[in-house]
Amino acid sequence: MRTRSIVIAAVTSVSLTMGLGVAGAVATAQADTAKSTSVSAVKAAAPAKKKSKTKKIVGQVEYLAPGKIIVTPLNKTGQALWLATDTKIKDEMGDLCFKDKPLPYTCTPDEFEETLKKLPYHPWVTVTHKNGVALTITSVVPV
Repeated sequence: MRTRSIVIAAVTSVSLTMGLGVAGAVATAQADTAKSTSVSAVKAAAPAKKKSKTKKIVGQVEYLAPGKIIVTPLNKTGQALWLATDTKIKDEMGDLCFKDKPLPYTCTPDEFEETLKKLPYHPWVTVTHKNGVALTITSVVPV
């Protein structure tokens, strides 16, 4: 009985939102409950989630906030991305991380952020990302 009341209330709310009025809402609710809509049927009708693809951006990188950067391709709008603790950063040019050893080398996201804060320019990088999180960052020669 409780399930039927919840279904009637939900259908009434949707019907009123759609502009069917109170009479239309009651008629729709009664018709829907007669069909005995179950929760599992509603879940089965939900659209399947799309899998996200890995994407690549080449552009200038700048520090935005702790754990966040912006990558701006040439003549395009920048893309804000999160830095994860396991983001792989490979410096081949010597401008992503300052270390006293031969190139190329890797650095942590914290070292990368510190370098971005100190640089007077925005280095060019290739960033591979998924769901707004940077997976890999590699320095490149500017175009």
